Amino acid sequence: MLLTQGNRRKKKRFWIEVFHLVSCVPQNEMVMLAGDMNGHVGSSNVGYDGMHGGTGYGDRNADGSRILRFCRWAKLSHLQHTLHEAGIPVGDIHSWSC
Repeated sequence: MLLTQGNRRKKKRFWIEVFHLVSCVPQNEMVMLAGDMNGHVGSSNVGYDGMHGGTGYGDRNADGSRILRFCRWAKLSHLQHTLHEAGIPVGDIHSWSC
């Protein structure tokens, strides 16, 4: 488990492994990243519109920024935002998919 205040080396290794795994997925396949990444993406979607609907709360922390940068690179979007844009009521879903 990667705690927000956790070991930086472990976090870096984790994100390198996730980067590698996602980059190996063929473009015609769907990637769904689920789990508690222990990052807070906050309520602002500035710089991340189209993937973060601005439906969060509070301020973004460093791990939340890392998650958003990774998702922008991997062309992932927040599932709640994607479903909301499609007019599907979603409640409190917090997963990322492409």
